Amino acid sequence: MKGAEKIQPALTLTLCGDRAVQWIARCAREEEAAQGALLRDAEIRLDSLPALELRDCRLENCRITGSAEEMAGRPSLVETVLEGCDLAGADLSGAVLRRVAFGRCRATGLLLARSLAHRVEMEECVCRYLNLCVSDWKKAAFRGCDLSGASIQETRLQNVSFTDCRLTGAELFRTPLAGIDLTSNQLEGLSLSGGELRGAVVTPYQASELARLLGVVIRDGP
Repeated sequence: MKGAEKIQPALTLTLCGDRAVQWIARCAREEEAAQGALLRDAEIRLDSLPALELRDCRLENCRITGSAEEMAGRPSLVETVLEGCDLAGADLSGAVLRRVAFGRCRATGLLLARSLAHRVEMEECVCRYLNLCVSDWKKAAFRGCDLSGASIQETRLQNVSFTDCRLTGAELFRTPLAGIDLTSNQLEGLSLSGGELRGAVVTPYQASELARLLGVVIRDGP
């Protein structure tokens, strides 16, 4: 995983299962960052935590469930790697993500609306129906991800790349894509309001398909 190679958390302890969960809960109660740990096979229930701040951590085969809605402040992940984790249906709306790498994670229906993300990478993740509405993502990369049906509406994408991703049926209303190279991605069935693709880079075949989505009639010349 390319992101994991770049992000190398300074790990000082290893915790598994319930021990990992108890440690995270204790850090949250004491208003401290959960920092410097390799966490394995833990189920992290957001509903049971007063706060969540992971810093310099690596999560392997962990499951994150529930909602962070009642937390004091935004959930925060910094300099952290998630490998083979299950975040399906979790609500991390409003999260702050800084130098975070997701590898081969299951993130179907993950809510990251109103998130602030900087240098986040998702590689080979299943992100169907991912929600990034009204978010701000800078210097992020999606590689080999299934983003079918994703809701990426009113989202600011600055220096964001999509490579070999499936974006079929994704909703991109009012999300400018200028300067983004979409040539290696599947774009069938995108939901657009009209101007989002201005300045995006696509193949001639993609341009033809996208024109049909926008109601443009293409005819051969005289």
